[in-house]
Amino acid sequence: MTRTRKTGQQRKLVNFQYEGREYVLDLVRNQVYQNWTAVETTRGVTILGAYRQTALATN
Repeated sequence: MTRTRKTGQQRKLVNFQYEGREYVLDLVRNQVYQNWTAVETTRGVTILGAYRQTALATN
């Protein structure tokens, strides 16, 4: 029997285009998905950084 923990945090999903590809970013869990498959950690960090730079520039 396995148990799951509820974190109490809801996902905040954002669509983001990076280098001509579409990604879905989970900003609460810091995860990046392409076609609902998790992206490699190193690439995900790069994509999240690019999103945050874009978000800061537009504010």
